[in-house]
Amino acid sequence: MIYRGTIKTYNNDGTIDVLKSNVDLIECKILGDFKPALESEVVLGQVGNNPNDLIVICYFDEVSKKALEIGEKRIYSTNEGALAASLFLSKDGVLVLNEGEDFAVKYNELKAGFDQLKNDYNSFLNSFNLHTHGVISLGNPTSTPIKPTLEPIVAPPTTADISNSKQESVKL
Repeated sequence: MIYRGTIKTYNNDGTIDVLKSNVDLIECKILGDFKPALESEVVLGQVGNNPNDLIVICYFDEVSKKALEIGEKRIYSTNEGALAASLFLSKDGVLVLNEGEDFAVKYNELKAGFDQLKNDYNSFLNSFNLHTHGVISLGNPTSTPIKPTLEPIVAPPTTADISNSKQESVKL
């Protein structure tokens, strides 16, 4: 048998109390890896011949659903009935976190490219800093010109760092 109900309480032993068909308060177990909010409507399925052995098969919430194509999956969490986080697995292998308004990067590859750019820049600066120009000080119009001096222009090496951009909680 299949019944409808409303979740009323979560118990310490992992079971829940559900108001079945708005008449009987019964103890059930949840089938699957979800934990709907209290007062969520659920679908209950009977296990075996005992009408009191019921499990929650699925639930209804207020989060608006997006259409899925065959082979796709959407996982989400809620906070007080509102969408809190989502993961969408598309049929072409794209993972979309929280509606996907930005792109993820492979940090190790990004860091390798950044470090190469940083080394190339600092190498260029070393060559630049060794380059000098002779400068003649003309003095006043009646004095003898002063011997040229070497005045190096020194540019500091970069200390740029991207390590703060690494997100340990997201792995690719």
